[in-house]
Amino acid sequence: MNIVKAAFEVQFGTSANTILRSADVRKIYDSEKFAFANHKKLGSLKTDNSWIDKHIGSILKLKAINRRAIKRAKLKVVVDAVNGAGSIALPQLLESLDVEVIRLNCDNDGNFVVVWDISSYDLESRW
Repeated sequence: MNIVKAAFEVQFGTSANTILRSADVRKIYDSEKFAFANHKKLGSLKTDNSWIDKHIGSILKLKAINRRAIKRAKLKVVVDAVNGAGSIALPQLLESLDVEVIRLNCDNDGNFVVVWDISSYDLESRW
């Protein structure tokens, strides 16, 4: 079983509410039966900054999260998010659990502090 390939499968949604997997997209591309659209006429962009709060709220509702025990433990956690996607959400989640958070590389500016090179790892043997 190719676990690595499965982990990186890309899916595309369509206006018809169907899912196109990367293999489907490749077939369309190879067929050359598609039209390019002017980038100025493509859809629209909306910003919704509430999703982190919604996600944290759903995590906090999980029965597996013992908020009282976490608060009693008086935890102090260092979060090194390498300026990535977790830079905002993880410290916010921990703070909502009354955990003292020390932020390290939590700027979320796209300037990643660590560049991971996994090309030399044998990922499949790790599963």
